[in-house]
Amino acid sequence: MKTGLPLVGIEEMETWPDGTVSWVSTTKMPLRDPAGRVIGTFGISRDITLRKEAELALADRTQQLRRKNQQIEEELKMAHELQLAMLPQYFPRAPAPNTQHGALEFFSFYFPSGSVSGDFFDVIELSDTAVGLFICDVMGHDVRAALITAMVRSLVEDLSRSAKDPGQLLSQINRGLADVFKQTGATMFATAFYLIIDMGNGEIRYSNAAHPDALHLNRDRGTVKALDSGGGKKGPALGLFEQAVFPNCRRSLAAGDLIMLFTDGLIEAEGENQNYFSHERLMAAVARRVHLPANAMLEEVIGEIREFCGSGGFNDDVSLIGMEVKRLEPS
Repeated sequence: MKTGLPLVGIEEMETWPDGTVSWVSTTKMPLRDPAGRVIGTFGISRDITLRKEAELALADRTQQLRRKNQQIEEELKMAHELQLAMLPQYFPRAPAPNTQHGALEFFSFYFPSGSVSGDFFDVIELSDTAVGLFICDVMGHDVRAALITAMVRSLVEDLSRSAKDPGQLLSQINRGLADVFKQTGATMFATAFYLIIDMGNGEIRYSNAAHPDALHLNRDRGTVKALDSGGGKKGPALGLFEQAVFPNCRRSLAAGDLIMLFTDGLIEAEGENQNYFSHERLMAAVARRVHLPANAMLEEVIGEIREFCGSGGFNDDVSLIGMEVKRLEPS
């Protein structure tokens, strides 16, 4: 009445004497006399109670989902931090903690493609002259995979020091996982590679559970070889067959040698035309840098793979744990 302006589509809540509430959409227009003066109003109201109740319910549900999503994000952030804490926080200074310069030098790379990862690696000090390197890749990269990596870590910690050889450790982990998967009815598995470096006799012993072959770099010869099964077959992935057998292999070790374990996200990095970086490309990339220090080599190799991927970057979890033998320690 004061402004003379119409009010169009105004939503109003109406509370009735019995306490019930309804909603209306109201349009009001000024009523003018022949001289143009506002002398009243007229309009129409439409009942929109059902629509308004639906809108309010949707807004409330949206707010609940927003709070739930925020809670999930916070929990995933915590899970991510816990996974990082499960990785080695320091590396053993073999052959003894008070040695000024350790006989082994370690390097690592960890890149989860999501908030949590199905990749895990560990370094286990077995004795004054023996160290174990373990890496695994659990199927998927979701919360289930992250939970299984925690199980694997626990099994590795419990069993690694009592296992007689790498194949035995993989067998024990396999039985533990297979038993859990059977009880839950889940179809899950993990690939793994376990290697023991014995500086006392200049030897490495290893076993493979359907995992990409680790690399063995000999600086003196300038060669890079795959730690394969020596013409035999790899063991199956962990968690599939309860009584699976995991063969052991041996290789001689020399001062200056470098060992590199990694998950398949490194060699399955996808470039243009859906080409994968591949195990062969990785071996060639390492061979071109055979005389570089370990950390510099890792940095350049990762850089080459990122360049191969282009703007897409890594599309899977990527983990790498490596070790360089600075000197051997006779037992």
